Amino acid sequence: MSHEELIAVLDDLDIALSNGFGKASTFIACTKAVRKVIEMHKPYTTAEQTQFCVICATNLDDAYPCETVQAIESELNNG
Repeated sequence: MSHEELIAVLDDLDIALSNGFGKASTFIACTKAVRKVIEMHKPYTTAEQTQFCVICATNLDDAYPCETVQAIESELNNG
C-alpha cells in the first residue's frame, strides 16, 4: 500500500471505531503494525548506559525515545 492508502485505512478505522463500528480484524492488524514499528525502534544501550534508537539516531546524542516512539506514545496517551 502507498503511504496515502495506509493513512486512509487508519482514518477509516478511527471513524468506524468512534461510531461503534469497524472490523475487529482491521483493528487487530493496526495494533500489530504499531507494535512492529515500536519493535523496530527498540532502544540500544551503550556501555555508558545511554540509550538511542538504532533506526533514527544519526549520532549518540540522539536520546531515546526517538520521534517515532514519542509520536506513538503521544497518540496512545491522548486516546
